[in-house]
Amino acid sequence: MPHSSGFYAPTFDADGLEADSSSLESGQLYLWFPVGVAERRVRQHLRQSGRVFRFTPTGAMSIEAPDGSSSALIAELGAILTSDESADTRCVFKSGSEELNGDDIVRVRTLDQLSGALAV
Repeated sequence: MPHSSGFYAPTFDADGLEADSSSLESGQLYLWFPVGVAERRVRQHLRQSGRVFRFTPTGAMSIEAPDGSSSALIAELGAILTSDESADTRCVFKSGSEELNGDDIVRVRTLDQLSGALAV
């Protein structure tokens, strides 16, 4: 997996999904919700489960995903959101501790797409 200063540089398949999404490591999962009720439900779940999260200047919710927990986090979110909310929630996973930048825009997917790529 290529790295540059802690930034995960993914390889994309023909569908634009990361070719090796199953190897997500520690980092941040950034989410943009379609509706406030979905964001509130996720925020409540994160507080109850003790996960660390914050909001970025872009309005994204950033959730810490320590080593080995990124797949579990994505599965948790898929379980608490409705199918429509999962299909409309945009997200990007960034390994390490670097903040989002313009290069990350092409990697933004729906939660459903990221979850489906991990299930393969």
